[in-house]
Amino acid sequence: MALVLVAAIGATAYSAVRAARITGQQTVVMAPDELSPGAQAALRVIAQDFNTGKPLPGTAVTVQLMPQSGGRNLVLFEGRTDDTGSADARFTVPDGLEEAQQLVVETTSAYGSDRFGAGRDRAPQCQAAAHDR
Repeated sequence: MALVLVAAIGATAYSAVRAARITGQQTVVMAPDELSPGAQAALRVIAQDFNTGKPLPGTAVTVQLMPQSGGRNLVLFEGRTDDTGSADARFTVPDGLEEAQQLVVETTSAYGSDRFGAGRDRAPQCQAAAHDR
């Protein structure tokens, strides 16, 4: 048996645009629908000025897995966006994960911060599900 993380909402792009905007930063996350433990994975994270759409270079990006049953988050990637406001977050999904994990993506710049996952709206929700090989 192999564990597969499955994005519960099935979409591949998520945007941190909320009805009550409180920061000047907008974050877009493009993610695969499934992540397999032991496999290579990548997310594209784009940070923009909410008002102008201009890229936000140097935005801090953190990608982590959070056990839904509680416990310590596992950091998978830490980096910064490039001159185009984009970060290619590449990492290996660890083996031996609990069955329920949530992918959490956080971005922080001088314009504000965004967080996907951990109960936020429109976040990539991930569930680990057992699949036969």
